[in-house]
Amino acid sequence: MKTIPAILMLLFTGSLLFNCSTSQEPLLSSETYNYAAWDDANRRIVTGWFRLHFTDSARVTGNWHFQKTANAQNSGPQSGEGRLEGRVQDGTISINLNPDYVDNNVFLIGSYTRFRITGKWQYVSFIGVTSEGDFKAVRF
Repeated sequence: MKTIPAILMLLFTGSLLFNCSTSQEPLLSSETYNYAAWDDANRRIVTGWFRLHFTDSARVTGNWHFQKTANAQNSGPQSGEGRLEGRVQDGTISINLNPDYVDNNVFLIGSYTRFRITGKWQYVSFIGVTSEGDFKAVRF
């Protein structure tokens, strides 16, 4: 007789946990983008790809793999690979390609859809914005 209330209590608790977990908004899947950046003279200087992982509706993390395609001056640390962090709000995305640095960063700021990101990249050094250009990223 004591086992029936215990079983009912377990079923009730389990149904509460199940309902709580299914009512939450699921995490968005990872998205991978082809990336290209141009300098202020409209020369393509960097190509590659990056992957975005959405941890909630506003925060994004991920990694990038870029290579320089031209000898651009002051393009900042946009070659090799690294991790990224950013935020999405009202159709705008802001990504820091070098979140572990304070004065050697490349920021991507642009309009965001799940299929395309276009905007400006900025290399920010200890003196402020050192250089900038356009970028485009297309989901694949």
